[in-house]
Amino acid sequence: MTEAWRIDRLTLQGFKSFAERTTLDFPDPVTGIIGPNGSGKSNLVEALRFVTGARAQELRGQELAAFLFHGAEGRPPLGFAEVRLELSRGKERLVVERRLEGDRTFLKVNGRPASAKALALALAGTGLGRGGYAIVGQGEIGALLEAPEEVLLAHLEEAAGLKPVAEAAKAAEERLKEASALLEEREAGLERLKAEVSRLQGEAERAARARALDLEALRLRRSVLLARMEEARAEMAKAEARLEELAKEEALLKEAQRGLKERQEAVHAEEEALRRRLEEVRLLLKEREGLQAEERELSRILKALDRPPPEDPGPPVPAPPLSAKEVRARLARLKAEEERLLGEKRRLEEAWRRHEAEAARYEERLRQHQEALAERERLQAELAEREEALAQLKEAWEKRRALEAQLEEAKAQLRAASRERERLSRLLEAGVDLHEGPKRVRGLRGILGVVADLVRPEPGLEVALEVALGPRLQWVLAQDEEAAKAAIALLKREGGRATFLPLTLLNPPPAPNPKPVPGLLGPAYRLASLRAPGLPAEAILLALLGDTLVFADLEAALAYRRAGGRERLVTREGEVLERLGALTGGRVKGGGETLLLRRRLEDLAEEETRLRERINALEEALKPLPSGQALAEAQARVAALQARLKAPLPPAPKPPTPPRPPGTRGGSRPWQRSGRPWRGSWPRRKPTSAGASWPRPTPHGRRRRRRQPGSENASPS
Repeated sequence: MTEAWRIDRLTLQGFKSFAERTTLDFPDPVTGIIGPNGSGKSNLVEALRFVTGARAQELRGQELAAFLFHGAEGRPPLGFAEVRLELSRGKERLVVERRLEGDRTFLKVNGRPASAKALALALAGTGLGRGGYAIVGQGEIGALLEAPEEVLLAHLEEAAGLKPVAEAAKAAEERLKEASALLEEREAGLERLKAEVSRLQGEAERAARARALDLEALRLRRSVLLARMEEARAEMAKAEARLEELAKEEALLKEAQRGLKERQEAVHAEEEALRRRLEEVRLLLKEREGLQAEERELSRILKALDRPPPEDPGPPVPAPPLSAKEVRARLARLKAEEERLLGEKRRLEEAWRRHEAEAARYEERLRQHQEALAERERLQAELAEREEALAQLKEAWEKRRALEAQLEEAKAQLRAASRERERLSRLLEAGVDLHEGPKRVRGLRGILGVVADLVRPEPGLEVALEVALGPRLQWVLAQDEEAAKAAIALLKREGGRATFLPLTLLNPPPAPNPKPVPGLLGPAYRLASLRAPGLPAEAILLALLGDTLVFADLEAALAYRRAGGRERLVTREGEVLERLGALTGGRVKGGGETLLLRRRLEDLAEEETRLRERINALEEALKPLPSGQALAEAQARVAALQARLKAPLPPAPKPPTPPRPPGTRGGSRPWQRSGRPWRGSWPRRKPTSAGASWPRPTPHGRRRRRRQPGSENASPS
């Protein structure tokens, strides 16, 4: 007979109540595990089912998070759970591990990652797989005996060691079916590929014909391009010959240009020589005119000196008549002067029109300059107002940002509180801290609730009251004994066990009346209340807690007992002094967690309400404050105004200068503004005799006459 598999070792960490790493060895063929309620016996069985691949719905938890250690006094919650199972059969060894992190599980078989299917194959024949016969829970024996033939046959196969063969045959059949389906799929794919090959062959033939046509087209195109290249080369040769001709013509033109330039320079030199000669001629003509005038004056003076003075000279001697040539010359000069003066007049009128246009433009530029100054003043005033408004907007924006930060923080706190409340609600609804019986009967008609869900201790006394209640935390409060009987019948059918407290059978003990002593906090039933309204709270709490008294510390409780007190005593930290004198103390594993979780759930609900009110108040405070868009628009307006003010003003226009006649300057005299040379002074002549000299002519070329006193005629001096 084949040797059966046996369990050698079970290692747990973070699984339900096993916070620390715990190792259980099974050296003997039969091992019994005993202990009080709530000590973790059922958790060991669930650990075996958990590590062998059971789902959360098949165990006492509704979700994977229910298998995690949720913390206790002095111990934080753990974020993972790990179970390791070691099996042996003779020299064979099988190690199965399962680790839970959040909502993800990881399986290993003999140290290697494995799937659930691989785990089931590895455990086949051990009786520990899913639905195996090796683990039978409460109320499952009858279900096992009444199981259908298929289930019994599977158990027999597994007990006989044929389960691996059956699983292998089943797997082979499944693989054969998969291979048949894959073969059919591959054959269909082959047919599709053949059709695709036929289509591609046709396309390849068409592509070959198209390629041949493309090559022919390329050959023809090459021939055309070669012909065009020949034509282009001929054209290029013609162009090169033409370029050579043009280069020769350019050389000839440059040579002609140099000759013309030399001729032009010679003409310019000749022109300059003629100009200098013309100036010399003009000077000689002017000197000749002066000499002729001097000669005429001298002749007239000589004639006057040679004749006696007349009695009555009469009118002045008229100027000698001019010759026709001189008259024509003078007329030509006068006409030239007239033309010059008319041209000067036209130029002055044109200059005056230009001056008036410049004056109009000056007036327009002056008006624009003044408008720009006024606009700048207006922009400066507007900028000051905008900057003041912008400062107020910035202050309001900073306030808005602070309020928005507070709002985001409050929303984050609300989300965190909501997630934590939902997590705790799911845990408590799943009954992770309740036994199988109380968890199954919750929600039945006539069942008021479990004591752990109904009792609300005062803040800070959760550990004391949980220790005082002890196993009564798992009691179920029923409306009457009929409801309790119906619940017990359900537990008999489905499994589980619970203690019921019907209200109709409620018989509480007398209320304790201790004397006030130091350290006494009060009777336990007065330090708690019920969450469900409408129930006889005092009678229920008296029935649950009896005459238990709560003290601040163990010393105060011992002093009360030595003083003659006979009640059951508990301390704030969880020490218990029984009526018979037994003293229980130490570190409480998970002490107060049951009641603390429910207290935490209520606190979270209150915190959510407070945070929602704060969020509403912050949103109301944010409504009148400006948004970021308003601030950006205000900043953009201020920047635009600043940019407009930085733009340079149009320069102040200068008034136009009125036109003046050519050659005039301030303070000049008429004869200094004339373009003609001044002839008002003659050079002195050498005296003709000793002590005599010629008279100095006047500016008009005539000498002055002086009349002697007492004589009518004046003789020349």
